[in-house]
Amino acid sequence: MSAIARFEKALARRCRALLSRGATRIRFTCNVCGKLNSVPMKLLGRELCSCSRCDSTVRFRSLIHALSCELFGESLVIRDFPVSTFRGIGMSDADNHAKRLAKVLDYENTFFDEHPQMDITRPDPSLRDKLDFIISSDVFEHVAPPVDEAFGSACLMLKPDGVMIFSIPYVLQGTTIEHYPNLYDFEFVQRQEKLILINRTRDGKEEVFDDLAFHGGPGSTLELRLFERDDLVARLETAGFSVKIYGDNFSKHGVVCHDGHSHVMALRRIPV
Repeated sequence: MSAIARFEKALARRCRALLSRGATRIRFTCNVCGKLNSVPMKLLGRELCSCSRCDSTVRFRSLIHALSCELFGESLVIRDFPVSTFRGIGMSDADNHAKRLAKVLDYENTFFDEHPQMDITRPDPSLRDKLDFIISSDVFEHVAPPVDEAFGSACLMLKPDGVMIFSIPYVLQGTTIEHYPNLYDFEFVQRQEKLILINRTRDGKEEVFDDLAFHGGPGSTLELRLFERDDLVARLETAGFSVKIYGDNFSKHGVVCHDGHSHVMALRRIPV
């Protein structure tokens, strides 16, 4: 079992324990698995598991809410998606919705380092202009620089007017921070009790970093950048997308947006 999977299972156990405690509750039908839930409001955070059947989070349900609205014009549970020929891929989607989507859409989940493999910095040319949708949830903060080229690659994989359902951590103030702008040939090395990153740039210079941030636990997926929202939107528009931010609550399916941070976006390829 991977470190990310162990982290997610531990988080799910913690969430289920919290579910039994008294608090102001909200009732919702999970749009991933269809389960009717009654959940303390404080558990409806972006990364907290809040469905008692499939452990979906607000982020996962927000993705499905946006996908359904963009493809079908209304917010549906996955099992109620109309029969369609929409073709799409996921980029390391969570199993709880990936397996269900594969039953109702022409959908395949892909991965960076396992089969079926897809590197967004070097996508298969046969996918150009072929996809109705892409789901990319908290992936592009881990893509090797320059990330703008990867945005452009994703856009070109879509059919004209195709849509990428997209999420990424971002902040509302300051500037986008690129942690390792010259990342090229790197390795992780354990020194005493600390994990460090040693990078060799394209021109052969060695860089050493010891203040590393991982998503899913140490040694899992390295955070390469933190976006500022307006800069992120500008980059996406330059890549050829129109940007719609899903920042409103949809309590029927347990989508509660507590603040302005890191909301799901629908990115439409602008026809040319």
